[in-house]
Amino acid sequence: MKNMLDIGGSNSFEGHQSVLLIEIADQFTAFAVLNSPDKTLIRYCCYSAEEGEEALFPLVFSRHPELHQPFSQVAIAYYFDEAVMVPARVHHSDMDNLYLKMTIAPKTDAVVHSDFLADLGIYCLYYVPVSINNIVSRTFLTGKYWHMGSLHLKNRETGYPFTMLVDFKANTFSVILLKDGQLQLCQLYHYSTPEDILYILLKICRQFTISQNDLKITLSGFLEKDSMLYREIFKYFRHIEFADTIAMLKCADDFSSLPGYYFDSMAKLAACV
Repeated sequence: MKNMLDIGGSNSFEGHQSVLLIEIADQFTAFAVLNSPDKTLIRYCCYSAEEGEEALFPLVFSRHPELHQPFSQVAIAYYFDEAVMVPARVHHSDMDNLYLKMTIAPKTDAVVHSDFLADLGIYCLYYVPVSINNIVSRTFLTGKYWHMGSLHLKNRETGYPFTMLVDFKANTFSVILLKDGQLQLCQLYHYSTPEDILYILLKICRQFTISQNDLKITLSGFLEKDSMLYREIFKYFRHIEFADTIAMLKCADDFSSLPGYYFDSMAKLAACV
């Protein structure tokens, strides 16, 4: 596995005075530590999988013994694309597995999780691989967890006809599409080239009959402002901004050289604890 970013040392915090945040995906795993009294980000580390590697989280967990200590709070975000949104009015908890099977190929090596988003009146149902679920449930007994789609929706913006939240990770990006604050799309995509991303964004606009002039796009994650990808997106979309993460998350001095929007998804996770 490849270490993409490592800020703050493993000895820079004490678990019982800290909040642990973890993001888990097939090809990406990151963790961050907040100083508990003032919720300042003091540690961040992320890894991407190299060719042929799977189930990255157990490898990261094994490499970092500082994650094994008790923390004051633990919050986990799952970045798996096997997820379904179900309206609360038709939801029955004993049918969660059936809801997933109706739209996604059945998985025998996974556990079904659900998040309830009360203000939207929907449940987010998703699979978590058994190997990952076992480590999380045994190690973080009082931990809280959400699907990445739930986190973005809990911290969503309103006030624009159409809003698209696009968050970039290693070889994947997530898209949340809102119309007048209401969910239209929540999806995780894999990509190899900038052209893949642009094609998907334009396809979403066609699918939902959205004028590019009526769409506000908020970008976050690992994207450079001077990159070819950003320049390509800017050619086709008029209203683009980077997430205002600094307003949500206080960072230690070690983070001053990096753009705040790198850590936007962690800021959304931190807002839930």
